[in-house]
Amino acid sequence: MLTGRRRKLTALLGFLVVLSVGAWVFRDIWLTQIGQWLVVETPLAKSDAILVLALNESRLHHGWTLFDRGWSDTVLVSVGQHLLQNCFGSDVDIPQWTKNRVVSHGVPEDRVRFLWRATSTFDEAELARNTAIARGWSSLMVVSDRTHMRRASFIFQRVFESTGVEPRFSAVPKSASWSDLDRWWTREGSAFTMVK
Repeated sequence: MLTGRRRKLTALLGFLVVLSVGAWVFRDIWLTQIGQWLVVETPLAKSDAILVLALNESRLHHGWTLFDRGWSDTVLVSVGQHLLQNCFGSDVDIPQWTKNRVVSHGVPEDRVRFLWRATSTFDEAELARNTAIARGWSSLMVVSDRTHMRRASFIFQRVFESTGVEPRFSAVPKSASWSDLDRWWTREGSAFTMVK
């Protein structure tokens, strides 16, 4: 015969097993809901600059599209130069290579600015804040992947607090992003942008 303490422990263990099985069976539903919660966007509004986080093609294309549609006349691109140097080697002129990539998307060379040496979203926010204050900007539209936007918005809102510069957020559209919210937890890249 089970004692009262053993009965409670057995009941708790049974409850945890049922909860775990239920969570696994219904994971597509609740993980999809988490993915949708991750997307943060503010209404599009004319901004002093568009900041493309951690240079990649889908983000760059979305930033260029926003620029082309007149949401800003300046594109600011965050580039972890040391990371690119590790990929391409020391014989590549990273600043020129990056500028060529941006200009190839149709952004005039004189409308592009760069944030160098950022190694994290927090670094990007601090560098962007300093640039925005130095240039007298009042708004900055941040572009990133859908699964990265919740964390990015949290960081940017904290870093920009009390600066007079309003961070705005525009996620790369689903059609152009590898960070699709359907089964995002099964793709390393989508899950990685949530925490990096």
